[in-house]
Amino acid sequence: MSGDRDRRPIGDLLDEAEQDLQELDPADTVVALRAVWQAFCVVGAAGELLSVCANPDTYPALWVNAEPVLSTAVRTVESAPSLKATFSTETNAAGGPDDRLNDKAAHELHRRILNVAVAIHEYLPKVNEHARREGDRRVCRQATVLAGELIDVYEGRLRSFLNPWRTSFGPGTIRISGQGRSRQPSATKNTSKRRKKKRKR
Repeated sequence: MSGDRDRRPIGDLLDEAEQDLQELDPADTVVALRAVWQAFCVVGAAGELLSVCANPDTYPALWVNAEPVLSTAVRTVESAPSLKATFSTETNAAGGPDDRLNDKAAHELHRRILNVAVAIHEYLPKVNEHARREGDRRVCRQATVLAGELIDVYEGRLRSFLNPWRTSFGPGTIRISGQGRSRQPSATKNTSKRRKKKRKR
């Protein structure tokens, strides 16, 4: 019974993670990276819950894209030299596979996941500025990129054959936040140039 009382709504855990990233001192590298690690874990729990309990035509596809990003992000932060403690990835959130989320609740959870991902992305560069060890700075840079990819996932920008929003984005539109969109070379332009050269000959 006490275990059930200790369980908290996943929305509250997301809000807490976002608040920590807004308030904790980024100059305290150990505390800051631990908060980032916790935030990635909570987003993972929320994303999985969303994929299982919400609209099966929408959210499972997001989780297919998000899960490998989150797994890599958690392992990356754990590798920071300043973090020497043993990690536990258990997030004690209320809810389970038998619970269902209506469209309004699912949309709200989706929004909170995205808010935390944005908070991680904005917080890590500040941690990087203050970190004294190169290994910690490297972790910050890598995790910032992963947080950017996570934002893209939950904004529907990562293309996948499972992605229900894939028709809205053409080839080569996978974007890492802050680096602009990657672009595919235009085959039409290249062909046109070759034709012009032949005519001149």
